[in-house]
Amino acid sequence: MRAPDLDIEKLGAAMASGLRRRSPLMVWFIEHHDEFAALLDKHGAHWKGLAEHFAAAGLVSRTGQPLTPRTVENYWLRARRLVAKRRAEGRPVAAAPAGYGGPGRRTGTRTEIRVCAFAE
Repeated sequence: MRAPDLDIEKLGAAMASGLRRRSPLMVWFIEHHDEFAALLDKHGAHWKGLAEHFAAAGLVSRTGQPLTPRTVENYWLRARRLVAKRRAEGRPVAAAPAGYGGPGRRTGTRTEIRVCAFAE
């Protein structure tokens, strides 16, 4: 029996519609783990300011609710654990689906997000 010919981009779009397993912010945290970790090391975490920044960019939780500081922090902690687990297993961190713009803007082939340093 011949395997079905599935378009991976259409499949990804179908998976992303409706209730998501991961929010776009969580996916971005995974994809940009090292860069974001470096920003946190340099500036510290001000989760309220970050939640406001991400909300201003139009992001919501995976269930469509507004982002709270606790939600943003929890997404980051989950992303850290997932990246650490994948690296410990010798697995690469998966790339974002083609065309995924993440919680920022798409410039060329790289998704960027502007994270401001917030004073506490």
